[in-house]
Amino acid sequence: MKNLKNAITKPGRESQPWAVWIWNLNINKDVMIEQLNSLIAQGFGGIAIRPGRDMEPAFNSEEFVELFGTVLQIASEKKVAIRLAEDFSLPWSRALANEMNQSRKLRAQQLKLTDIINPAGQSVIEITDTQDCYVLLAKLQNNLLNLADVKELTSKNANAPIVWKVQDGEWKIFVFRKEYTREPAKGYIPNVFNPRTAQVYIQNVLEALKPLFVKYVPTTFEGFLNEMPAVLPADNTIPWDDDLVVKFRGKYKKELIKLLPALFYESCTQAFKTRQQIYTFLLQSMYERFASPLEAWAKKNRISQWVLCPERNLLSNANGLIDPVVPSEMAYSFVGLQNLDGTDQNYHLLRTVADTNANQYRRETVLVVGRNRAGNAGTVQSLKCEFDKGMLAGTSKVLIDGCYFNVDQRSYLKTPFNPAWYAPGWEHMKPLCGYMSRAQEMLKDLHWNRQVAVLSPSAQMIAGYVPSNNETVIKGNLVLQKVLGSLERSSISYDIVNEEFLNSCTVRTNGEFGTADRIRKGNYQLLLIPYPPFISREVLSFVEKLLQKDGNVIFLDEAPKGTTEDGVTASVTSRIEKITTSKKGRARVVSTAALEESLNVKPIVKLTVNGKAGTDIYSAWGASEGYDVYLIHNTSDTKEYTARIELPESKHFAAIDCETGDIVEIDEIEKEDSRCAFTINIAPISTFFIVSSSTRISQQGSSKRQRQGINPFSMPQRSYRIVFKDQWAFEAQSLNALPMATWNLRIGLSRESGGFSHFYESNFQAKIIPESCYFLLNGLGGLNGLPVAENQIEVSVNGARVNRHTAAAAVKIQAGDTVSTDPIPEIPLSVKQLFGKNTILYNIKSSLVKGSNRISIRTTGFVTDPSTILYPPLILGNFTVSKGQNGWTIDNSGAPVSNDSWTRHGYPYLSGTGVYKQSFEIPNDYKKLVLRFSQVSGTTSVSVNDKPLRVFNWHPMEIDITSVCEPKRNELEIGVLNTLDNMLRMNGRPSGLIGEVYLDV
Repeated sequence: MKNLKNAITKPGRESQPWAVWIWNLNINKDVMIEQLNSLIAQGFGGIAIRPGRDMEPAFNSEEFVELFGTVLQIASEKKVAIRLAEDFSLPWSRALANEMNQSRKLRAQQLKLTDIINPAGQSVIEITDTQDCYVLLAKLQNNLLNLADVKELTSKNANAPIVWKVQDGEWKIFVFRKEYTREPAKGYIPNVFNPRTAQVYIQNVLEALKPLFVKYVPTTFEGFLNEMPAVLPADNTIPWDDDLVVKFRGKYKKELIKLLPALFYESCTQAFKTRQQIYTFLLQSMYERFASPLEAWAKKNRISQWVLCPERNLLSNANGLIDPVVPSEMAYSFVGLQNLDGTDQNYHLLRTVADTNANQYRRETVLVVGRNRAGNAGTVQSLKCEFDKGMLAGTSKVLIDGCYFNVDQRSYLKTPFNPAWYAPGWEHMKPLCGYMSRAQEMLKDLHWNRQVAVLSPSAQMIAGYVPSNNETVIKGNLVLQKVLGSLERSSISYDIVNEEFLNSCTVRTNGEFGTADRIRKGNYQLLLIPYPPFISREVLSFVEKLLQKDGNVIFLDEAPKGTTEDGVTASVTSRIEKITTSKKGRARVVSTAALEESLNVKPIVKLTVNGKAGTDIYSAWGASEGYDVYLIHNTSDTKEYTARIELPESKHFAAIDCETGDIVEIDEIEKEDSRCAFTINIAPISTFFIVSSSTRISQQGSSKRQRQGINPFSMPQRSYRIVFKDQWAFEAQSLNALPMATWNLRIGLSRESGGFSHFYESNFQAKIIPESCYFLLNGLGGLNGLPVAENQIEVSVNGARVNRHTAAAAVKIQAGDTVSTDPIPEIPLSVKQLFGKNTILYNIKSSLVKGSNRISIRTTGFVTDPSTILYPPLILGNFTVSKGQNGWTIDNSGAPVSNDSWTRHGYPYLSGTGVYKQSFEIPNDYKKLVLRFSQVSGTTSVSVNDKPLRVFNWHPMEIDITSVCEPKRNELEIGVLNTLDNMLRMNGRPSGLIGEVYLDV
């Protein structure tokens, strides 16, 4: 039996999470060393360095190579791993910029359907602009397009127009035009369909860096992290390269150009089969012609490549194909999903990738956390929740994205500003890294049990998808999400499988099925087909074979209409009717709403809350040598549950605390009918790891000796609950912010310089003069322009010019050193260096007056252009913000706040820490007092009667405070963190206490 205690006490480096460190803007060596050591100190086992926007020095320059060499040297000494990351959808590194500017063939292209012409009523159709254009003529019968009749129209020479004399009958003319695919900054994207692109990247980047990293291979420098271009079909376009026509002809003996109408016109013969063929060919070609050469080079040099697959088009969301296009080659060792929209929304896609990797290709999965479509920064709790949900699919290489070298306000599309050196509570990432490492180490090498095989709807979605209408994609993904939800709520384990894997399965005599290698524990007991409008011939044959041995099949909502190869035919319809009308009832059509009650699979883990299925509680089960592991995860972010858990009988059960590494035996076990049961109290978005074994797992004692004096494995003996008043005394521990978003601008000629001058003016109200007040002028002149010289900018408040703080002064302010003798909150490090080298800070307290205040900014240019304001400057200080009759007002209300976010009480743009205080009395008669929190925005610290008790980074947030309470009045103090979003993105994100606080007696 594996020594679990040793495993989770000293997890290996391969179990530790990775950080994606984005080198954007100016990279200073001393700061780089400081940030690198900070990342290592938090417990990251590996760091993937990704060149970011406008990085200085330039990628692959001598200065960059020197910096990267320093990173490798420090990482080697500290025994952490390094990778070089590249996002080919957003190639900020500009690694191939020169080559793409010189060679058109290295630039990514797309083919766009620009027009469908109906020639009825016209005598001649003439298309004049024929450059980079395909024109196809198709004849229709009863609005049905026959691909066999499609012809390509061409001109007599390159510059001549295309002319066609209209003939009798029903016709359509399709006009396709090639255009370059550009990233948002209008730069080119590498053409991954051209093998030359991979060769150039290998030669210019990998071979150039090889002398630098070769001595660190493979212990320190492990290889590369490459994100494939997220340019999938969308908005009437498909990815394109002319060479694909030749390759398609060689593989399928068909003309790709003449098949294009099938992708864009819904009523078409052989449409389903043709779409599957073309889309699969296009999307797999990305990997074969780009990722595969990089994989071969990496293996040749004893390193590895991590490949991240796109699930949707990054640059266009209109009618896009949303599908995890997993590379089908066996060569890749590490494959993951880019996870652009986050784990909650993409869970079904993440499961598809993880299950396909494990079952078909025996390769490891890369899990990216910290991304979401809204661009909200992650908290320690939210990152943990993403990781916990990902673990239900098994272990993976975990990447936490969003650690930037510099902070700026531009959108990075994929990646928000997640916890890093600039974020409030950066030091609390260390417990999270420890938690992830222990969990990964414990779950490593588990033999997972899966009871149901869910056929991925990917093939059916692609068959029905056209780039102007993604209804089938939306429906297929929605149905799959609902199916997985039903299975999770029923505590039934599953794999998402594709047609190729299903055809490799062997059907047992008892109707169960699985692969010969038995990668999973046990066999599948049910085949569930969630989106079956058309299925392949192979799937239909497998279903028939399964039913011959009394296997079980469920079609969701409808039976198949036909096959993708043949469509609807009499013979296929007869076979399907025979399947669904069999007297044995082994094949059923079940509605989505009735799925849970129709599942005839007995769950291994049975979860009930008040006698009913725990709808928000998910589970997974795996076996190892000598013990089994059960994951119990509460997905609700608001509800706590007292659940009864039934598991297969075992002699000993223990709970593993992956935060501390403790193993505690569970004593209160009921045994009946070869099953064991116990009660568990599970907090919102929290996870339990339960281990069962025939031998005693830990000698640490019984479950009565839990952390915080709370035993989650017994029925709560709560007599009643006291809810704290919804009125708290509140104090901001960080400086509040007031963005100045409205400015009047005048442009004129400067008498002093002779160049043009910009004069900005804005107003705000002040009911009080705060203890400290600063004006932060960020983003002036462009984030990457030259620093603004002292004589090129002038700031005045109420007509009086104020002087700029020097760097030394800014450091003193950070330390809290001000003119005032009263202690004031420190300026967070994120403010001191908030938006890079152009940040300018002014102390404006002495210039303020009660009432209306006017701020003016004058910028001048002589050789250069006058600097402009790109982002709202900030007023920072000890104040609250309110709306007055004449706009924003600086105030200091001091009024109590409620537990519905501090943004509603004068702190909409506060990023940092807020402290809540309240007095409370305890009852006369009690045995135990347990303090609990429902919802908070981030890491939370608790003190009672000036005694610090605990810092909570995630749920469960509960603690026994019996010993520190006094008979009379008690003082509760709660400190809560939020993210950088409120100041950086100015989005008023809910912060602080956003739910009730209560005392269980």
